[in-house]
Amino acid sequence: YAALTASPEIGEGGCALADGLLAGDLSIRVDAKKLVGIYREQIDGALQMFDQGFQQGLEQAYGEQGAERMGATSMSTAMTDSVRTALDSIETMDCVVNYGESGRLDLDIAMQVAAGSPLDDADAAKTDLTALATHLHGDFPCVLLFRFDMKGYMDMFGGVMDGVVQDLPEEKRAGFKAYLDRSVAVMDHLEDGWALGLDMSAKGFRAVMIARAKDGQTYIEEYRELIASPELVDMGMSFGNASERTVSGTQVHSGSFQIDFVKYMSVLGMDESGAAPPGFVEAMTHFFGKNGMLFELATKDGLVYTTIGGDISLMDEALADGKPPLHLETALARVPGRCDFLLYLDFRGFLKGVWELVGQFGDESFELSVPDGPPLPLTMTGASEGRVQRLGVSLELTQVAEFFKSIQKNSKRR
Repeated sequence: YAALTASPEIGEGGCALADGLLAGDLSIRVDAKKLVGIYREQIDGALQMFDQGFQQGLEQAYGEQGAERMGATSMSTAMTDSVRTALDSIETMDCVVNYGESGRLDLDIAMQVAAGSPLDDADAAKTDLTALATHLHGDFPCVLLFRFDMKGYMDMFGGVMDGVVQDLPEEKRAGFKAYLDRSVAVMDHLEDGWALGLDMSAKGFRAVMIARAKDGQTYIEEYRELIASPELVDMGMSFGNASERTVSGTQVHSGSFQIDFVKYMSVLGMDESGAAPPGFVEAMTHFFGKNGMLFELATKDGLVYTTIGGDISLMDEALADGKPPLHLETALARVPGRCDFLLYLDFRGFLKGVWELVGQFGDESFELSVPDGPPLPLTMTGASEGRVQRLGVSLELTQVAEFFKSIQKNSKRR
């Protein structure tokens, strides 16, 4: 091994930091606590520059008042505070890189955090997210397992919501602010574990969302009241055609979701003229369907199920007992300890679907050629084992590079 240090303590006996170093094509161990202590002043300076640059970038793009409405200060502060929290919590960090003969790249990072630090999850009563994947049947090219913290979200984007409120006519501000407060209260009926599967095709957009619930029935009742609120109608969003059906003893609430995008953009101040860009309304009408997009809700065994788009089979499959498809099982098998995060993204399937959906409304002089073939997944995972936080990245690097070269070579202007 090679060691870089500012200390004269390393002698012929070697370095204690290298004890237990993980094997790999390339293994790196960093004494993060010591490095942060040495370079604290430079780190703080870099974060301050990012803070200022982020706010200035939004001001240049949207004007000073626009950036203020978007909550530039609260967003940048939340991001820099998160980085400081992580840096102050990590004691050591191991990075292991393996590159296989097939061109597969695996990166694994293990971070030992200080006891009692904000990142210390050793005693946290968080559940493994793996079980949520059993309800994501089908070959979704994009899958996410994640934890959603509503309080953290509002801390970061509360300024954006405040800006939306201030842009409304004065007589509507109080009502919409109360609507946002009710939205936060409704979300409190859910826990922090979420699963999301989505895809796109020429037929439209489909998504399945599954969340652990403290009280699923109350959540659905209050959520249905929320989406029927006049405040949403004022923003151009509406839910209609309400009905109910039963799937193997589970009650499913159905309806359609529509957006008047001209009105929606005008309310948000995105298009003061009220005129949508050419082809935009046509594209969104195809995306949502002429009669709106199917929207269904159900609760079963401590979970809340939400499906958007597709047909009723999307909810039927989600409610069925079973196990995740093979590609998800393979991805989950790489997660050591408690699964806190997973991203599965099949580049081929995702790009093909996006182009099928939006390409027909884009530049007609350009044709994107997405080659057929097996999935080309990027897998990212996050896990916890006591005071060790783990991150993993896996990618068929050679195949993905060849895939994008093929797109570049065969796509053309008509």
